[in-house]
Amino acid sequence: MDSTPDNDAIIVESLCKTYGTRRGSSQVFAVDDVSFRVPTGSTMGLVGESGSGKSTVARLVTGLIPADSGTVQIFGEDLTGLSPSALRARRADLQIVFQEPFESLDPRMRIGDAIAEPLRIHTDLRGEVLAAKVKELLELVALDTSLYSRYPHQLSGGQQQRVKTRRY
Repeated sequence: MDSTPDNDAIIVESLCKTYGTRRGSSQVFAVDDVSFRVPTGSTMGLVGESGSGKSTVARLVTGLIPADSGTVQIFGEDLTGLSPSALRARRADLQIVFQEPFESLDPRMRIGDAIAEPLRIHTDLRGEVLAAKVKELLELVALDTSLYSRYPHQLSGGQQQRVKTRRY
Protein backbone atom coordinates (compact mmCIF):
# COMPACT_ATOMS: atom_id res chain seq x y z
CA MET A 1 0.00 0.00 0.00
CA ASP A 2 1.34 3.41 -0.99
CA SER A 3 1.82 5.61 2.07
CA THR A 4 0.68 9.07 1.01
CA PRO A 5 -1.12 11.74 3.02
CA ASP A 6 -4.33 10.77 1.18
CA ASN A 7 -4.43 7.29 2.69
CA ASP A 8 -2.72 7.78 6.05
CA ALA A 9 -4.96 7.73 9.11
CA ILE A 10 -2.15 8.96 11.35
CA ILE A 11 0.94 10.98 10.48
CA VAL A 12 3.41 11.74 13.26
CA GLU A 13 6.39 13.92 12.36
CA SER A 14 9.42 14.86 14.47
CA LEU A 15 7.65 14.37 17.80
CA CYS A 16 9.71 15.40 20.83
CA LYS A 17 8.98 15.45 24.55
CA THR A 18 11.40 16.27 27.35
CA TYR A 19 11.06 16.29 31.10
CA GLY A 20 13.14 18.19 33.60
CA THR A 21 15.16 16.34 36.21
CA ARG A 22 14.31 16.70 39.87
CA ARG A 23 17.21 19.04 40.37
CA GLY A 24 16.09 21.09 37.38
CA SER A 25 19.60 21.32 35.97
CA SER A 26 19.03 19.15 32.89
CA GLN A 27 16.38 17.64 30.67
CA VAL A 28 15.70 14.03 29.79
CA PHE A 29 14.39 13.14 26.34
CA ALA A 30 11.38 10.86 26.75
CA VAL A 31 10.67 11.02 23.00
CA ASP A 32 13.27 12.36 20.57
CA ASP A 33 12.36 13.02 16.91
CA VAL A 34 9.81 10.21 16.44
CA SER A 35 8.06 9.98 13.06
CA PHE A 36 5.73 7.35 11.62
CA ARG A 37 2.66 6.90 9.44
CA VAL A 38 -0.26 4.54 9.90
CA PRO A 39 -2.18 3.90 6.67
CA THR A 40 -5.97 3.87 6.84
CA GLY A 41 -7.28 0.38 7.60
CA SER A 42 -4.05 -0.86 9.15
CA THR A 43 -2.80 -1.50 12.64
CA MET A 44 0.52 -0.46 14.11
CA GLY A 45 2.20 -1.81 17.22
CA LEU A 46 4.77 0.21 19.13
CA VAL A 47 7.46 -2.04 20.56
CA GLY A 48 10.41 -1.15 22.78
CA GLU A 49 12.15 -1.72 26.05
CA SER A 50 10.65 -0.61 29.31
CA GLY A 51 11.23 3.12 29.68
CA SER A 52 11.84 3.68 25.96
CA GLY A 53 8.94 6.15 25.56
CA LYS A 54 6.13 3.97 24.15
CA SER A 55 3.50 5.24 26.60
CA THR A 56 4.71 8.81 26.15
CA VAL A 57 4.29 8.50 22.37
CA ALA A 58 0.75 7.16 22.89
CA ARG A 59 -0.09 10.04 25.23
CA LEU A 60 1.35 12.55 22.76
CA VAL A 61 -0.56 11.09 19.80
CA THR A 62 -3.86 11.15 21.73
CA GLY A 63 -3.22 14.66 23.04
CA LEU A 64 -3.17 13.64 26.69
CA ILE A 65 0.13 15.50 27.08
CA PRO A 66 1.50 18.32 24.90
CA ALA A 67 4.50 17.80 22.63
CA ASP A 68 7.53 20.06 22.93
CA SER A 69 7.72 19.99 19.13
CA GLY A 70 6.50 18.01 16.16
CA THR A 71 3.07 17.35 14.74
CA VAL A 72 0.34 14.73 15.03
CA GLN A 73 -2.24 14.53 12.24
CA ILE A 74 -5.22 12.22 12.40
CA PHE A 75 -7.18 11.96 9.17
CA GLY A 76 -5.57 15.22 8.04
CA GLU A 77 -6.40 17.20 11.19
CA ASP A 78 -3.41 18.57 13.10
CA LEU A 79 -4.11 17.76 16.75
CA THR A 80 -1.11 19.73 17.98
CA GLY A 81 -2.78 22.96 16.87
CA LEU A 82 -6.17 22.43 18.49
CA SER A 83 -7.49 24.46 21.40
CA PRO A 84 -7.99 22.53 24.66
CA SER A 85 -11.78 22.37 24.16
CA ALA A 86 -11.46 21.22 20.51
CA LEU A 87 -8.88 18.62 21.55
CA ARG A 88 -11.17 17.36 24.34
CA ALA A 89 -13.98 16.93 21.80
CA ARG A 90 -11.67 15.13 19.34
CA ARG A 91 -10.26 12.89 22.08
CA ALA A 92 -13.63 11.12 22.30
CA ASP A 93 -12.66 9.45 18.98
CA LEU A 94 -9.24 8.29 20.21
CA GLN A 95 -8.32 5.41 22.46
CA ILE A 96 -5.22 3.80 23.90
CA VAL A 97 -5.38 0.02 24.25
CA PHE A 98 -3.18 -1.02 27.14
CA GLN A 99 -1.29 -4.30 27.03
CA GLU A 100 -2.36 -5.24 30.54
CA PRO A 101 -6.09 -4.49 30.94
CA PHE A 102 -6.12 -5.11 34.69
CA GLU A 103 -3.54 -2.37 35.24
CA SER A 104 -5.65 0.11 33.26
CA LEU A 105 -8.78 -0.48 35.35
CA ASP A 106 -9.18 1.27 38.68
CA PRO A 107 -9.34 -1.60 41.21
CA ARG A 108 -11.69 0.43 43.45
CA MET A 109 -14.16 1.19 40.65
CA ARG A 110 -16.95 -1.21 39.72
CA ILE A 111 -17.04 -2.28 36.06
CA GLY A 112 -20.30 -0.42 35.41
CA ASP A 113 -18.78 2.79 36.73
CA ALA A 114 -15.62 2.32 34.64
CA ILE A 115 -17.71 1.98 31.49
CA ALA A 116 -19.99 4.85 32.49
CA GLU A 117 -17.14 7.28 33.16
CA PRO A 118 -16.40 8.27 29.52
CA LEU A 119 -20.13 8.41 28.83
CA ARG A 120 -20.58 10.89 31.70
CA ILE A 121 -17.73 12.99 30.30
CA HIS A 122 -18.70 12.91 26.62
CA THR A 123 -22.50 12.63 26.66
CA ASP A 124 -25.50 13.94 28.57
CA LEU A 125 -26.55 10.46 29.75
CA ARG A 126 -27.32 10.20 33.48
CA GLY A 127 -29.17 8.00 35.97
CA GLU A 128 -31.17 5.02 34.73
CA VAL A 129 -30.61 5.95 31.07
CA LEU A 130 -26.84 5.81 31.63
CA ALA A 131 -27.11 2.49 33.51
CA ALA A 132 -29.20 1.01 30.67
CA LYS A 133 -26.61 2.17 28.11
CA VAL A 134 -23.79 0.58 30.11
CA LYS A 135 -25.68 -2.73 30.27
CA GLU A 136 -26.34 -2.52 26.54
CA LEU A 137 -22.62 -2.01 25.93
CA LEU A 138 -21.73 -4.97 28.15
CA GLU A 139 -24.01 -7.16 26.04
CA LEU A 140 -22.52 -5.72 22.84
CA VAL A 141 -19.12 -7.18 23.77
CA ALA A 142 -20.61 -10.49 24.94
CA LEU A 143 -20.38 -9.74 28.66
CA ASP A 144 -23.18 -10.59 31.06
CA THR A 145 -24.87 -7.57 32.61
CA SER A 146 -24.23 -9.10 36.05
CA LEU A 147 -20.64 -7.87 35.67
CA TYR A 148 -21.94 -4.30 36.07
CA SER A 149 -21.46 -4.36 39.85
CA ARG A 150 -18.24 -6.40 39.94
CA TYR A 151 -14.69 -5.19 40.46
CA PRO A 152 -11.84 -5.73 37.94
CA HIS A 153 -10.20 -8.51 39.97
CA GLN A 154 -13.45 -10.50 39.69
CA LEU A 155 -13.20 -10.66 35.86
CA SER A 156 -11.03 -12.87 33.68
CA GLY A 157 -8.29 -11.28 31.62
CA GLY A 158 -10.40 -11.60 28.46
CA GLN A 159 -13.37 -9.95 30.15
CA GLN A 160 -11.15 -7.11 31.39
CA GLN A 161 -9.79 -6.61 27.87
CA ARG A 162 -13.32 -6.34 26.44
CA VAL A 163 -14.23 -3.79 29.10
CA LYS A 164 -11.22 -1.62 28.25
CA THR A 165 -11.01 -1.92 24.46
CA ARG A 166 -14.60 -1.25 23.50
CA ARG A 167 -15.03 2.33 22.31
CA TYR A 168 -18.05 3.62 24.23
